[in-house]
Amino acid sequence: MPANPTDVTDYAKSVLQLDDLQLNWTKDKGRYLVAGKQLKKGATILENQPYVVVAKHGRCDNCFMPESKKDLSNCARCKRAQYCSATCQKEAWAAHHSRECKAWKQLVEEHGRDNVELDELLVALRVILKAKNEKSQGHGFLPDDL
Repeated sequence: MPANPTDVTDYAKSVLQLDDLQLNWTKDKGRYLVAGKQLKKGATILENQPYVVVAKHGRCDNCFMPESKKDLSNCARCKRAQYCSATCQKEAWAAHHSRECKAWKQLVEEHGRDNVELDELLVALRVILKAKNEKSQGHGFLPDDL
C-alpha cells in the first residue's frame, strides 16, 4: 500500500477537479470516489483498463473468443496459450506471449499443465514482465534493485 493511497498523477487530479470528484481512502473501503454534485443518470463515472489480462483455458489468448465459437490452436511451444487464428497468435506474440512462452513452458514442465494454480501464476508472470518492460522504458513501479 502506498504511503498515501490518495496520491494520483497531476492529470488525474485535474480530471477529478473538473468533474467535481474527490478521491478518498479508508481502511474499510480502500480507495473510493465521492461526487461533489448530482450525477446524471447513465453518466460514466470511471473507465479503467486492466493492467494485465489472462484468458481462461478455452478462450483465445488474444481476443478471448470462446472455443465454442471457433476451434482454437495451442501454442506449439508452451501448449498453454490458445488462439482462434494466426492473426491473433501474431498479435499476442508481439504483445506479451514472446516474453512469457519460455517461462510458461518451464512452469508446465515443473508443475504439470493441469495444475489450476498455474493460471494465477500466469497473471503474476504477466504483471512482472509488464512492470520490467515499463521499468526498462524509464517508468513503472518496480524498485531499482529488481
